[in-house]
Amino acid sequence: MILDEFVEIKINARHAKYWREKNYNFPPVGGYCGCNGIQKLTVKVSDLAPHSNQEVRCQCPSCDTVVTKRYSRALKNTKCYKCYSSDKMKGNTLGGASKGKKFPHLSGPNSSRWNPNLTEKRRYWNKVRTLSEQNYEKHIDLINPKRLPRTRCGVPGGYQLDHRKSVSQCFETNVPIEECADITNLQLLPWEDNLSKSHK
Repeated sequence: MILDEFVEIKINARHAKYWREKNYNFPPVGGYCGCNGIQKLTVKVSDLAPHSNQEVRCQCPSCDTVVTKRYSRALKNTKCYKCYSSDKMKGNTLGGASKGKKFPHLSGPNSSRWNPNLTEKRRYWNKVRTLSEQNYEKHIDLINPKRLPRTRCGVPGGYQLDHRKSVSQCFETNVPIEECADITNLQLLPWEDNLSKSHK
């Protein structure tokens, strides 16, 4: 339900003819020169054009919440976003049939991306990354004496913390975490070089 009976709008030269045909009287509206170009007028909400973007207050019929909507949308539906979304999803079984199920032919060793050491490797990588950051903060004067900016890929002039011997190589050759994250294995590289190194 639309609560507003009247609403204040702005009129310019493009809208003047429409509102004069609705029997609204107002001083002449200037063109695009800026002289008296925009005026405010209080009009009935029912007189707004069906495609109007003017915002009006509506009351949700489901939860009685007062929301603000464009008039063109309020004509179709006065429900709040939460109620509208829940109603839209009623009876939707898309994705529900397989929710929580495991597919043996797509998981575990049958998966094309199966890696038996993935969990262990990820744990190793997380520990190396944490220790590398700590060592960088402690020895920033040795690793980054010029205080070059560390950024993500794509930022012009950005640098990234790199491991001379990659974390993957260290993991595969059973190098201890402390040795992989040591300052002797850390260096600062432009992100382009670091990216090309990871691709290799």
